[in-house]
Amino acid sequence: MADQSPAPILGTIDILADGSLHFHWSYWEEWPDASIQRSEDGVHFYTIDTLVNGPDNQKYTDTSTALNTRYWYRIKPMNYKVSNVENEWTYPGAVTGLTATKQDELADVSLEWTNGSTGSQTTIYWKKHTDSSWTHAHITFSDSALIEDLDEGVEYDFKVAILGNGAVEGVQSAVVSATVDLIAPTLLEAHSNTSTIIHLTWSDNSGFETGVEIYRDGELLTTVAADVESYLDDPVVYTQTYAYKIRAIKGAVVSAWTAEVECTAGVAPGVPTDLAVDDYTFGQIDLDWTLADIYADYIDVYQRITGTGEWVLLSSLPGDTVAVSVAGLDPVTDYYYKLRARNTSGQSPETGTVDAVTDPNLTPPDDFAVTVISDSQLELTWTPDWEDDVLVWEVERKIPGGAWEAIETTDPLAHSYLDGGLSPYIVGVQGTYVYRIRGVYGTTDGSYTAEVTESTKSSGTVPERQDAFFAMGQYLCLMADDLVGAREITREWYSKEFDFSNLDPKFFHTWKFVDRIQLEYENTASQVSVTVGISTDYGVTWFEKTKVLGDASGGSAIKDFRGFVHPTTGLVVPCVPGVYFIIRIKCSSSSGDLPWTGAYIWFDQGAEHFDTGLQD
Repeated sequence: MADQSPAPILGTIDILADGSLHFHWSYWEEWPDASIQRSEDGVHFYTIDTLVNGPDNQKYTDTSTALNTRYWYRIKPMNYKVSNVENEWTYPGAVTGLTATKQDELADVSLEWTNGSTGSQTTIYWKKHTDSSWTHAHITFSDSALIEDLDEGVEYDFKVAILGNGAVEGVQSAVVSATVDLIAPTLLEAHSNTSTIIHLTWSDNSGFETGVEIYRDGELLTTVAADVESYLDDPVVYTQTYAYKIRAIKGAVVSAWTAEVECTAGVAPGVPTDLAVDDYTFGQIDLDWTLADIYADYIDVYQRITGTGEWVLLSSLPGDTVAVSVAGLDPVTDYYYKLRARNTSGQSPETGTVDAVTDPNLTPPDDFAVTVISDSQLELTWTPDWEDDVLVWEVERKIPGGAWEAIETTDPLAHSYLDGGLSPYIVGVQGTYVYRIRGVYGTTDGSYTAEVTESTKSSGTVPERQDAFFAMGQYLCLMADDLVGAREITREWYSKEFDFSNLDPKFFHTWKFVDRIQLEYENTASQVSVTVGISTDYGVTWFEKTKVLGDASGGSAIKDFRGFVHPTTGLVVPCVPGVYFIIRIKCSSSSGDLPWTGAYIWFDQGAEHFDTGLQD
């Protein structure tokens, strides 16, 4: 017979604690029998049981299921349509054998258990024993857990359950309890730096304690207050060895013991460790290190120069020192260092050695200066703080507002540099230069000095021929008018060398006799001391005459300079003989200022000289 309808209606599946699944269904008509069909993937079903006399059987319990497994079910009456499909997970297995173990030195409890089946996660429950509600957390499926940061000295309850893959939690374990101990002290150490004292130190970890008990050789020595982390056992017997251990206390509640440590009274301190060069410059090396203990009276620092030099005790520092700066060192020198700790009972072994090569001293000189030499030369001078064959000085120059250019790398031991080929000074036009220098050692560049600005001397031209002649064979020459900016004689002015051959070729390389120079200037109320000089040996020596100008009447004036003083004898000469001449005009003081407009040179050619007198 063909399938008839209606089909049975399968209801919700119930999960049983033993891992079985129970379900029921409803039907509309009487049917002789029905098959119970099951699937593990929801697609492929197979019959697990057959029920007869259907109207008398409306429920079924599947006891052949596995733990923590998902099953799909349907009912198929004979000659009827199949029912709807329902699915459900079975319970995961129960947790058994739960234990709770206190952790020494920490406010933690370690849990361990046995799982009855697999699962997706594990649920951990805990609470204070006196509380009614539980705190829980889901962890990755496991058979152990660590519950951390519990309150010290408090009893806690714990239980565990498996959370199945279908978010179904299995049977919870039996409840177990554990009391969290006080957190024990750690890092107990004992040191002796005198013959009658042993110093104990430790790390205190408890926030619940009321004190710390100190035991010596198995007997209570003393109890110190909470949070204390050191104790001096004084007196003790020199060279005798003692054993110490400590624990935290709060009433009758105690922590675990620390490990027992031994110490012999009057033992020398331990050797410092981690000696290292922290930093170094050309004149200083910084050292630091770690103390093996805190009981040294002194830290002895030894130094030697190069790897084969003699060790010298550099200093004895206080026993708690962990760093030192060694100053006053020579540049580019290899220094070696080692340490040892020392107290009244003895000294530690020496540390290993460390070394560092100090930097070159590239501190810029603070006396860097520029001196005017001539209209084309400026001299740079400085005094270095340190000299070495490898050290060189880089000289840089620029014009005001321009870019720097390197013009010279000097000899390593040089203290000066003559910069030549420069332009003569013209106010606001040319002849002003800015300089700086720096030391260079290999690939290491020092800092620049402060910038120094200086100008060359002003320079004239060969005096040019005038249109007028004067009696007695004397001739008048004038400075070129294009040197407008050079007419402030608060600075020196030099003519170029000349021989009057522009007047007549016959004057070339013949003797001339200059007996007078007339200076034309603009009258000013101030009195200015002016010196006119004549040189016939290329500026080595000068015949000079000085006058005070500025007191003439009218808008301009001319003053005669004659009766020049001989540079060697100091005598006044009526004329200056020579073949080639250089004229220099300068003020004896730079505080004055006198504009001038012309320089007239009176001379005789040949041996006949007309004496114009020595007065004026």
